[in-house]
Amino acid sequence: MKKVLLIILLLPLFSFAQLSTQEKITIENYGFEFCNCINKVINTLDPKAVEFIYIMAEKSQDEAIKKIEEYINSVSEEKSKKLYSSFDEMNSQEFQEKIGKCAVREGMSDELANAINNGKGPSNDYLIDYLKSNNNCLMTNYLMTLGSSTDDN
Repeated sequence: MKKVLLIILLLPLFSFAQLSTQEKITIENYGFEFCNCINKVINTLDPKAVEFIYIMAEKSQDEAIKKIEEYINSVSEEKSKKLYSSFDEMNSQEFQEKIGKCAVREGMSDELANAINNGKGPSNDYLIDYLKSNNNCLMTNYLMTLGSSTDDN
């Protein structure tokens, strides 16, 4: 039993063993810049829209929809339009391009960038763990998770 527990505890360490210290630093720097960029783009939206996106990220889409409906029924038409405008903006090509520009991997080796683009393997796992461990990166982690789940379908 102790051996099984030890293997389970050490398994994450082995998955990152393939990454050099420099690669880890590069991924962390990229994650930091990526999060800041995503946050700047997201924060151009109506704060209430951002709040609902966080509810979706932290809880569920159903919970966010419920909260949106409650909000819409309790505010003026002007505030409702502002919220809907932000949702429309998120679906625009321009907004998607702004988000896409955040993923620029300047200064990163092609090999490392491709490994992250692939969405699998130690480099991507390390990035995801970095995003999960950084409170500033909740939105970025959510968007990446959402993107990878739509890619799988």
